[in-house]
Amino acid sequence: MSSRRPVSNRTVGALVVLFATVTVLQVTVFVLSFNLGAEDGPQVTGHATGTSPAGIVGFFWIPINTCEVPLTTGWSLVSLCRNTSNTSIGSVMSGIDYRFIMRWNDQTQSFDVYSPLAASPPFTTMEFNTSYFVNLNSADTQIMMTGIEVPDINISMVQGWNGPGYPYYFNTTILKYFNATRHRYLMKWNASSQEFVIYSPRAAVPTFINISAGEGQMVNSYAVDQLSYNKTYLKG
Repeated sequence: MSSRRPVSNRTVGALVVLFATVTVLQVTVFVLSFNLGAEDGPQVTGHATGTSPAGIVGFFWIPINTCEVPLTTGWSLVSLCRNTSNTSIGSVMSGIDYRFIMRWNDQTQSFDVYSPLAASPPFTTMEFNTSYFVNLNSADTQIMMTGIEVPDINISMVQGWNGPGYPYYFNTTILKYFNATRHRYLMKWNASSQEFVIYSPRAAVPTFINISAGEGQMVNSYAVDQLSYNKTYLKG
């Protein structure tokens, strides 16, 4: 006969301990989260599972400072939602079977194409302030990003098309950073139909106004400008 203890959530300062349902024969889940007050400081979550009546269970740690960037079969337009310490393509794309990566070149107004088979690729890193097209060889998967949160940033833009990243782990509305007096269009990629969708501030009914963590974008600017991100405002 098993006994059950209800879920409880206790907060003591910056320490949060969450206990889920526990039975005599099975520890269903145990989560211990440490957030030591610093936004980019140590944050870990522990999970334990097991079925031994003697109480022997497995235990492993999953970092909270991880976010997923979804990739779809075919082309995906993505941004990196963490500031990782190793920006090499080999590290960011580790374990992913892909064919090409494309990065918009603001100066030439065309795409630079990276192939893992190229002897001299035009770029070898993936940065959080840039959007990238990724073409998969395999089925849908994701990039697992670890690293610190990206702070408030300004991304320089040229007149014409630009490929700035959306570098945060949370969703927001583009209306909080798209400046209709200085920017003409913003495009995202529809991975299902494999085509761009376009936001115009002059449209009576815009096709979209939101952007999700991991999504990439293209912004058309009337003149040389900056795309400014205020993280607190974006989250509000």
